[in-house]
Amino acid sequence: MLARYGRAAPRRLERVEYSVGFGVVPAGLPRAGDVISVTSNDTRIATLAARFGYGFDRALLYGKFGAGWVGNDGFTIVDRTTGAAFTTGSESVSGWMVGAGIEYAFSPNWSA
Repeated sequence: MLARYGRAAPRRLERVEYSVGFGVVPAGLPRAGDVISVTSNDTRIATLAARFGYGFDRALLYGKFGAGWVGNDGFTIVDRTTGAAFTTGSESVSGWMVGAGIEYAFSPNWSA
């Protein structure tokens, strides 16, 4: 889900964005020959950010800052030779984010 609120003047952009995602994002998938495998399940990801920019012709230069949160339902470490496993509990982690970028309009309805 992505929600946006903002306003744009002829060359200025001011916008607040909120995004949230749910699902399992596995990390550290085992490969053939691995002795130890680690699996982490990030199940909730959310960001809240402000974005400010200035446009030139079809290009938009912008800066972005805000906060982000990740909910993790734990991770598991498995020794594949013995089958011994260690599992942790769930936790939520938060932090700050900052960035800058360029967005270009290829046509009136398409930009990247």
